[in-house]
Amino acid sequence: MRTLAIIPALALIGLPCLLRADDAPAAAPLSLGQAQSQAAELNPSLKKLDAQARAAEAKPAADLAAYLPHVGLDAQHLLDARYGDMEVVFGGVITFPAAFPQDTLTLDARWTLFDGLRGWRQRQGDVAEAQAARLELSHAAFRLRQEVAMRFYKALAAQQLADVAQQNVATLEEHLRLAQATEDSGSATPFDVLRVSAQHEEAVAGALQAQDQAGLARLDLGQAMGLSADARSLDGSLPVPRAGDVADGLAPDLASRQDLQALALRREAQDRRAQATLASWAPQLYLFAERQYYHYGEFNPLILPTNDASGRMSFGDMYMEGVGLSWDLFNGGADLSRRAEAVAQAQAAEQGLAAAQLAAGREFDSWKRRFHDSTRLYEARLRVLEECQESVRLAQLGLKAGTRTNSELLDAELDLFRARAGLVQAQSDAAEAKLSIELLQGGARP
Repeated sequence: MRTLAIIPALALIGLPCLLRADDAPAAAPLSLGQAQSQAAELNPSLKKLDAQARAAEAKPAADLAAYLPHVGLDAQHLLDARYGDMEVVFGGVITFPAAFPQDTLTLDARWTLFDGLRGWRQRQGDVAEAQAARLELSHAAFRLRQEVAMRFYKALAAQQLADVAQQNVATLEEHLRLAQATEDSGSATPFDVLRVSAQHEEAVAGALQAQDQAGLARLDLGQAMGLSADARSLDGSLPVPRAGDVADGLAPDLASRQDLQALALRREAQDRRAQATLASWAPQLYLFAERQYYHYGEFNPLILPTNDASGRMSFGDMYMEGVGLSWDLFNGGADLSRRAEAVAQAQAAEQGLAAAQLAAGREFDSWKRRFHDSTRLYEARLRVLEECQESVRLAQLGLKAGTRTNSELLDAELDLFRARAGLVQAQSDAAEAKLSIELLQGGARP
C-alpha cells in the first residue's frame, strides 16, 4: 500500500520536470555561415597557428637589439677583503698593498657598429618566417572554411540518404503487410512474401547503416567547428551543380596560393640565415664607454678610505671611452656547421615547394574531372528520377486497373528510392569537388 501511495507523489514531483523539458525551446538550426564562423572562433588548430604566428612576429624586433646601444649597471659592496702586495723599486724595494674598492658602482655602454651583417641577415630571415607564419594562418583559415563547408554538405547528404533509406523501409513494411494479407487470402504465394521479407531485412540494415553514417558525418562537422558534440539540426540544402561553374580550360593559380607563398618565404628565411653565418669571418666594430664610482674602505691601515672632510663616505670616479675591434679567428667550426645546416634546410624548403607545386597541378586536374563527372552524373540521375517517378505513377494506375501487380509497383518504388539516393550522392560529390577546386585555387573563384 505504501508503494502505491508513493507512485502518485513521484508523478506529481516529476510532472513539472517533464513540463519544463517539453516547454524548453529547441536549439536553432545551424546554417553553413554559422558553422564557419563558429569554427573560426573555436577551432584549436587555428588558434595554435595564430599563437605561432604571433610568436614569429615577435622575433624581428629582438634582432634589432644587436644594433642598439647596450647599457649596463653594476654595483658591488665587499664585506671583507685581504689586499695583495705590490712591490715597487724606489732605490730600494717598497711594498704597496694592491688595493681595490670596497664599494663600486659601474655604468657601462656598448654600441655595435658593424658585425658582418649577422644581425641584419638574421632579422631578414625572421621577417620572412613571420610573413610565412601569417600566410599559413590565413591559408589555414580559408582551408577550414572550405573543410567546414565540405563536412556540412556531407552531413546534409548523409541525413538525406538516411531519410531515403527510412522511406524505403516504410514502403517495404507496407508491402510486406500487404503480401502477408494477400497470402492469407490466397492471391499471393509464400514466394512473394519471402521476397519482400528479404528486401525488408536488407533495407532495415541499410537504414541503420545510413543513420550511423549521418551521425558520424555530424560528429565530423562538430570536430571541425571545435565542438565535441552538437545536436543542432542543419539548415540548408545541397548546391545544384552546373557544368559552367568550372570552366574546361581552368588552370591552377599557384601565385595566389598562400601556402605556396609561405613555403617560398621559409626557403628565403633559410637562405638569409645561411648568409648570417658568414659574419663569423668578419670583425666586429663597436664603441664603448665606462664610468665607475668607487669608495675605499678600511680593510688595510695603509689605504686611506675615500671619505670627505667630515669623515663621511664619499665616492671618487673614473671613466674611459673608445672604439673596439673584436675578431673571432677560430671558434671550433661552429658557424660552419650552422651554415651547412641552414643551406640544407633551404634546399629542403626548395624541394618541398617544388613538390607542392607538382602535386597542386595533379590534384587540380583530378578534382576538376571529378566535378565534371559528378555534374554529368547528377544531370543523368535527375532525368532518371523523373522517369522513375513516372514509372511509379503508371504502376499505381496499372495496379488500380488490374494490369499491374504489387510486385511490379514495389520494383518501381525501389528504383525510385535508388534514384533519389544516387542523385543526393552525385550532388554531394560535385559540391566537394567544387570546394576542393576553390581551395587549390587559393581562394580565386573558378
